[in-house]
Amino acid sequence: MLEIAYLFSLNFGPVFFFDKIRNTKLLYHFQRVSLSVRPLIQFEKECSRFDKELLYTLKPGRSSFNHHEFDIQLEINSVGLRDKENDLASPKAIFLGDSYTMGWGVDQENTFVELFQKASGLKSLNAGVSSYGTAREYLMFKRLQMDSLKLVVIQFNETDPPENQYFIKNQTLGIKKEEDYNGSVLSNSKLKKYYLFKYIKSAFMIFVNESLIPSLKKEKIRNSSFEEEFPNYAPEFIYFVENIRKMYNGDILITYIGGFNTPKNVINTFQDHFKGSERVHFLNLGETLKPSDYFYLDDHLNTHGHKKVSDELVRKFAGLNKD
Repeated sequence: MLEIAYLFSLNFGPVFFFDKIRNTKLLYHFQRVSLSVRPLIQFEKECSRFDKELLYTLKPGRSSFNHHEFDIQLEINSVGLRDKENDLASPKAIFLGDSYTMGWGVDQENTFVELFQKASGLKSLNAGVSSYGTAREYLMFKRLQMDSLKLVVIQFNETDPPENQYFIKNQTLGIKKEEDYNGSVLSNSKLKKYYLFKYIKSAFMIFVNESLIPSLKKEKIRNSSFEEEFPNYAPEFIYFVENIRKMYNGDILITYIGGFNTPKNVINTFQDHFKGSERVHFLNLGETLKPSDYFYLDDHLNTHGHKKVSDELVRKFAGLNKD
């Protein structure tokens, strides 16, 4: 009966959930179970391909991707980005980011990049790829046409620092091996297969790893803040902004989107650093995004959230043109 409850709640619950369930322990539990068995688009055989510098890009052509709350179609251009082929030719705006910019879980026409392009009239290229840190976003940027650029949008996420730290220290992301990529593809494919008591097992493993083992070891569970865990996240991110500036001297707009929640203080740190800098601007989405702008079970923005981000980007860009 318990497995049936998980099956129903994860596969059909989001249709019946209502906003009052957000921020409850029950929904948090279902979120943890859903995320523990979530396949990753970057290791879906139909959706991604190996890249010796970046480990992977998206796979050119058409494909589909789904999980508990969504079933979407993808149109990928020859560079491996979720956008049309003709958008590669002299875009006026390039959006760098990870799965939030790519549009995880939403249809292509509902991503904030596509909505921004329609509202602003500015030819835009979505260069967001799932799980890319700022280092890989920078390396991808170097592959793109910059001759007509008027705007670069860089989306930061709390998962970026480890990759950024490694690149700054080594000036490379290391040698990427295709067998490692293929191993991840194989592991990812196993996540998609259902077997009896799959969700009970996932819930039990979460309990063991997060509660039972720490209690047996008498470890004090302490959740360190993002700033405590990555004290140098800002200067490391700024390193890449400054390197992008060497290739492009137009407007740069920096923003931050967090999973399930987008706090204000992270972007404030960047804003304080760049005070007085020419043509580097900030958009604090922590003042805009609410829990209802995310999926129930998945930690990404839903269509409503993408519309909010697009509206804020359009407003901010219009303000830049007036200055």
